[in-house]
Amino acid sequence: PTWIALGRAIFPFGARAHACIGMALARLELLVTLRELSRALPDLTLGCAVDDLSRSHPELPVNPIERIPLRLSAVTH
Repeated sequence: PTWIALGRAIFPFGARAHACIGMALARLELLVTLRELSRALPDLTLGCAVDDLSRSHPELPVNPIERIPLRLSAVTH
């Protein structure tokens, strides 16, 4: 492009006919990462209600969550 619109939304996986062929692999990688993280840190919990998670583009098939607050309990020995 001849210019960059910094305020423009970013769609890393594209949408519809222009969807990334690697999207399924990326989702699988995320699933495995979250599973391993939950095994390594069993006290890790979601820091809000699931319904309170804010989606950045609800109109798209790929609807990213803006942020995921997490809570980790302190470990005492």
